[in-house]
Amino acid sequence: MKEYIYVQPQIVGNLEDGFEYSHSSDLERFKTRELAQKHGEDLLEHDDFWVAELEGDKLLALYSGEDECDEEEMDGVRYEFCFK
Repeated sequence: MKEYIYVQPQIVGNLEDGFEYSHSSDLERFKTRELAQKHGEDLLEHDDFWVAELEGDKLLALYSGEDECDEEEMDGVRYEFCFK
């Protein structure tokens, strides 16, 4: 069964060492993308975050608004949250 969570990306780093994404989420799962989007908006009070589509512990897709994020962004989320 597919479920959805919000994911808050943050850029961390500095000019000397470079920049990278860090991600946070409360990992609360929802049955629809729209519910995960609303939950993220309610918590963060903005809509500048991603929604992850999950099946168990497997990350199927990552969305920024209506657009799918690229594989590199998905790999970062997989690593930080231990998704497959």
